[in-house]
Amino acid sequence: MERISVKTVFWFLVIYLISSLLWWTFEHLRSNEMMFEIQKEQLQLQWKYENMQGKNPSPLWWKEKLIEIEERRIRRTIMFITEGVVFLGFLLWGIFHLANSFVQSIALKRRQNNFLLSVTHEFKTPLAGIKLLNQTMLKRELPPELQHELLNKSNHEVTRLSQLIDQVLEAARLDASFHLEKEKINLSTIVAETLEDFAERFEDGEFELDKKIQSGIHINGNEMAIRSILSNLINNAMKYSADEKFLGVSLEMTGDHCLLRIIDRGIGISEEEKSKLFQMFYRIGSEETRTTQGTGLGLYLVHRLVKFLGGSVEVRNNSPKGSIFEIRLPKV
Repeated sequence: MERISVKTVFWFLVIYLISSLLWWTFEHLRSNEMMFEIQKEQLQLQWKYENMQGKNPSPLWWKEKLIEIEERRIRRTIMFITEGVVFLGFLLWGIFHLANSFVQSIALKRRQNNFLLSVTHEFKTPLAGIKLLNQTMLKRELPPELQHELLNKSNHEVTRLSQLIDQVLEAARLDASFHLEKEKINLSTIVAETLEDFAERFEDGEFELDKKIQSGIHINGNEMAIRSILSNLINNAMKYSADEKFLGVSLEMTGDHCLLRIIDRGIGISEEEKSKLFQMFYRIGSEETRTTQGTGLGLYLVHRLVKFLGGSVEVRNNSPKGSIFEIRLPKV
């Protein structure tokens, strides 16, 4: 209700300002025409008076005076119209940017609300799982094999919670005065090592991995930033893979840049969503109906870190389905 009332007041003020400007321009134009008519009447009276006095003024004098009055009227008309158009242009420019700021503020507030809903769920879920696993092990005498399985599950939940906390802290750090130390690093080695962190999911056949990593590619970058970018993109590809569990990772040199691709055959991304994908807290859908985990920070971190490294990131459609994230980084 508050948002509707603010919106109503805003548009009322916009209509009032535009109406006032148009009224001001119209009144000045009308006053100018009235002044022109009065000056013509005064000129006619002066002409009659001088004729009555026997001065017999020249018709050429009458024409010159009439032309002078007409030119003055035209100049003032042009001045009023020009001022009105310029003021209206500035007014519309300000209204556009102000309205755009309102829309962005509302969208940011909505994304923040979604973030609070999702992060609450994301924090509670692993904690509840860890608590349940610990209670199970404390209350019952379990075989060593089962204990080992429960401990592995508990460790998985701890890792997931740790990754979530790291994401939130990293996003906060990027929004502060952030400085990224760069050095020469072997990108090929880092990509291969990061994929090893997901080896368990590839080895048990849960995901099909297709990797094409060109060796010996070096960049002037930051190892932690590269690992964070890769982890977020790989996790994102796995999370939205749907039924076809496929992950493609390729790294190659293209001219003076290296090209890193993360490919999936998942649900894909609409053209409308692509323009919002790298915004902080942005996630497709609503928290009440969404089934995938996440906080809306992963791709935001990817975009910011790639930008800090002097590169670019874009998303394209995969064929026949899915998405391709392409990252270009300058080589050494």
